[in-house]
Amino acid sequence: RLYLTNTFFINYNMTHTMEKLKTIFGIPFGISRDELFEKLEGRYYHYSKDMDPSPNTIKIYYIELAGRDTKCVFFNFYQNQLCSVEIVYVPEFEDKIIEEYNSIKKEISNRYYVSENDFFEFEPPHYPTNDFSEIIKALNKGHLKIECWWNFKSDTDLDDYISIKISSDEKIHLKYENSELTKKYIENLKLSDY
Repeated sequence: RLYLTNTFFINYNMTHTMEKLKTIFGIPFGISRDELFEKLEGRYYHYSKDMDPSPNTIKIYYIELAGRDTKCVFFNFYQNQLCSVEIVYVPEFEDKIIEEYNSIKKEISNRYYVSENDFFEFEPPHYPTNDFSEIIKALNKGHLKIECWWNFKSDTDLDDYISIKISSDEKIHLKYENSELTKKYIENLKLSDY
């Protein structure tokens, strides 16, 4: 099996035969931009077309998903079909970022399965510690990888997936991808100013 992440492919031998990844908080892959806004009807959020980073991405601010307030959500489209969603969370208190990350990761694991692709890895000159300030320092310098991903069988050779990570700027990024559509989206990005 192949799985797509952050614009490159990885061979992955273990395939989970559980349910396919079809929706993101009730929003199905493949829907159009107009259908997305219909699905979001009745929810509070901030949106202005001027804030979209590209013609194929919708960026929505301050929407609540699964009981959590988000900083922003990126909805990416390939030929007007939703191919991926990236949700960015900024915990209210900096010292709660790892706790919040673990809480989201546990909810995903409880919903689907416990992933074996779960990383909390330090790189020199930083070493494992329980000192929060040292953890944040390592994270800010890119010497700490905190991420987890789950893959899901699809109808193609590419697995769909969910990933979560803490970025070096202390934000939690939760991403859902339909790998077949995302592969086409990325190929178009490489070819032109898509």
